[in-house]
Amino acid sequence: MKIIRGTVVRSISGHDSGRWYIVLSTDGRFALIADGKSRTINNPKRKNHIHLAPTVTVLSEMEMNSNESIRAVLKRFGSKPSEGEVNV
Repeated sequence: MKIIRGTVVRSISGHDSGRWYIVLSTDGRFALIADGKSRTINNPKRKNHIHLAPTVTVLSEMEMNSNESIRAVLKRFGSKPSEGEVNV
């Protein structure tokens, strides 16, 4: 699955493994991601695509316009993978 702007992704490696993010932009093999809390729109994290597991959910521009709206969307996904869930 391709990672594009607005895609909801889960980190699958690193100290933030299991956390949910929104892709703000992509640049080659890297993506700028934010969760609206520790990584805000103004201070996104740069992460390699191979360390991200994309979902089928893609947000509209309206849902990505503030840190609060990003947090509200990501709240539906939970904070950590469920027991027995396999990392992709």
